Amino acid sequence: MRKTKAGDRHGRWQALAGTCLAAGVILAVAFATGWRKQQAHFGDFLVQLAPKPVMPVGVALVGMDNSSLNLDNSSPEQIAASPSLTAMKRGYPWSRAVYADAIEKLLDAGARLVFLDVVMRGPREGDEDLRKALEKYGDRVVLVSTFAEDVSGAGQVIVRYQLPHEGLLTSGKAHVGFANFWRDEDGVVRVSPFSFKRPGSEQPVPSAAAVMLGLLAGKERQAALPAEAAFIPGKQAIQETMLPMWKLFDPATWSRDCKNGEVFRNKIVAIGAYFSDAHDEFPTAAGGGLMPGVAMHLAVLAAAWEGAFYSTPGAVAKGLTAFLAAMAAWIVALLFRNIVLRAVVYGCCLALALAGGVAALVWLHIQIPLLPLLAGLIVSGVGTLVVDLIAEGKARHHARRILERYVSPDVVREILDRRDSFLESLGGSRRDVTVLFADLRGFTTLAESMEPADLLAELNDYLGRMTSIIYDAGGGVDKFLGDGILAVWGTLEDSSAAQALNCSRRMLEELAALNVQRTGEGKPEWRLGIGIHKGPVLFGNVGSHKKMEPTVIGDTVNLASRTEGLNKSYGTEILFTRSVRGDCGGDDFADCRPVDRIRVMGRSRAVDLFTVWEPAIPSQDRLAYEQSVENYRAGRFLEAAAAFESLRSAHPGDTLCELYAARCRAALENPPEEPWDGVSHAKSK
Repeated sequence: MRKTKAGDRHGRWQALAGTCLAAGVILAVAFATGWRKQQAHFGDFLVQLAPKPVMPVGVALVGMDNSSLNLDNSSPEQIAASPSLTAMKRGYPWSRAVYADAIEKLLDAGARLVFLDVVMRGPREGDEDLRKALEKYGDRVVLVSTFAEDVSGAGQVIVRYQLPHEGLLTSGKAHVGFANFWRDEDGVVRVSPFSFKRPGSEQPVPSAAAVMLGLLAGKERQAALPAEAAFIPGKQAIQETMLPMWKLFDPATWSRDCKNGEVFRNKIVAIGAYFSDAHDEFPTAAGGGLMPGVAMHLAVLAAAWEGAFYSTPGAVAKGLTAFLAAMAAWIVALLFRNIVLRAVVYGCCLALALAGGVAALVWLHIQIPLLPLLAGLIVSGVGTLVVDLIAEGKARHHARRILERYVSPDVVREILDRRDSFLESLGGSRRDVTVLFADLRGFTTLAESMEPADLLAELNDYLGRMTSIIYDAGGGVDKFLGDGILAVWGTLEDSSAAQALNCSRRMLEELAALNVQRTGEGKPEWRLGIGIHKGPVLFGNVGSHKKMEPTVIGDTVNLASRTEGLNKSYGTEILFTRSVRGDCGGDDFADCRPVDRIRVMGRSRAVDLFTVWEPAIPSQDRLAYEQSVENYRAGRFLEAAAAFESLRSAHPGDTLCELYAARCRAALENPPEEPWDGVSHAKSK
């Protein structure tokens, strides 16, 4: 037994290991070579769960929005009273004097820094006003440059660096940083550049966010920035309320909404496009829709200030993570064989993976390969569950097959599939069932002359054939009684006695085929007696809590056994009672042959017995027989005797005709005492 259990464990170990190893290798190759977009999206999920960096200084956004372009909220008088509003009314792009006015108002109000996210290539109206503003406040103003890609006639990509108009930078005070963001292949901005080498120059150009960080936190902090880094977008910069730019130039809104500039005091003020056609919006790893470009610069600045960067794993790390996760699922499967408990452990592992991923992102600045990790755990975990479910199903099937050798299939089904069944405890339930007894004639005498091994082999062959027929007919074998069989229909499910009668016919047909084989081998034929009765029984377990056996108990069982034994007296092979005939209804067996009305030992009430008509007896003889039986039971012995003698002559060897003919002669010679009821008495059990 120990070897068997060890073998089972070894087989399970191999099946689980093979499943997890295959899953791990397939996933490792898949994640190392592809699915980059899907992996990036799962990495974004960790970014969304992570706490967002918040800058230690205030931020304000001044938006060049649709209301600033259209000035729908300003009256003609208000526009005419403000040179900047008048310039804005002439249409976009605005005169650069508008930006000069905005810079002066914001910095005079106490703004710490102004970031002007507006590309200013080439000369334009108002350049002189902006140049003067930059000469005065340029050390607290950041302008933007851009890198642009052109395609030459030969198809070569040319990168051009575009600074603001040179006429604006004559003072040398203004700070400039490039405004470009580069998207990943799925269109999401996850990595921010902080420096970039322009063509033909060894000196890298800083980004706008890097320049702002240097002005606010010192040049050392700017110098320590990497050339580029994946970042967690700053929450404050994303959610900050935007003030439309036109409100800076209307005295009423400057006083009411801008608090005469107090809302900008000691803050970083970013001015940029917020109108719908600006095409300056980017999706980020933090989700939440598109972020305007000006807000993106502040989000990157917040990440740079707080060091909210992270590194992403390479292809080898992704593949290795998937493989190790699959192996971890295998270890869990070995440690926790209970499937429900294992599923709970897998769920806990997934939750820990998410929590660990966020922790690694925040504290270690590493973005774990979440999708390979989850895929390895889930795919391999599901694979182990499937393997064990299949193995458990096979084991249950094997156990069921073994159990069905000792207990009927319907009882096995009740025990295994319905654990709350009454069969799980001692006790029983009253049921109306059909009971069939089958017994080999003269088997005991035959057994005395046979070797035990040969006897057992022949008996098992016979019982195996009969059991299959009983099961096919919807019945169950309650027990074997040596060469006898006790079969039952209706213990757990409703059934008809016709099933038992059909079964008895098939049993006799199978025995006839078996006898042909036996006679061919020089062995004697076997004869079978079958008795069937339907009635109430007590069905349930007998025994103790250590050993229980489901069985049927009651007078119905005893009467079926007595009925089977009476076959010897009548020379029949099948006998059944009136309860069986009545349950058959319109079945073929309903037209059956009456045998006798008999009072068996131990019962006061007489029992009507029937058998099956031989096919060779024609219908007119069947009617004559039934009428003669009625005459006999009515005491008309002379009429009955003549009819039975005629039938006996027509059908030599018919034991029932011979039996009734003899009874009629005896009654004529010695008339029975009155009153005559036609009931015979069994002389033995």
